[in-house]
Amino acid sequence: MQGNKLTEQMEIDNKKRITITNEEGQSFSRKRKCSTDATSPNSTNTKSKKLKQVNDDSKEKLQTLMTERASLRTLVLQKQESLRQLRLVKLYRTKNDLSELQKLIDKWRGACQESLSELQERMPEPRPSINELIQLWQLDQDLLRYKTEEQSF
Repeated sequence: MQGNKLTEQMEIDNKKRITITNEEGQSFSRKRKCSTDATSPNSTNTKSKKLKQVNDDSKEKLQTLMTERASLRTLVLQKQESLRQLRLVKLYRTKNDLSELQKLIDKWRGACQESLSELQERMPEPRPSINELIQLWQLDQDLLRYKTEEQSF
């Protein structure tokens, strides 16, 4: 009679194993086939309800996370575009120094005024006025800073 006076103690751990220990201290463990509380029909219904509720909750969380992800993506795209524009402005400002540009504009304006004066002096008699040359070549008087009343630059 092997099973006489055996008091068995059962332990169910998180790893889905059952450990049985007898009076003599011998332990036996095996995989659990099903949970002990799943035998009653009410427990299976509550488990399925809980699983359904967990699935619904996770679906809602997933949906909110997806919408948050989409809004964050659009925000990131807006920030990237803003950063791209700022980099272009920085590049433009470093590449085209405004004071240097103004010096070059003044230099070319002076060269244009000198060449118009020299061209007018070298023309044969009757010489056209500088005003007539400007109108003939359709140059902008304001750009050349030519004063028509004084006929000078």
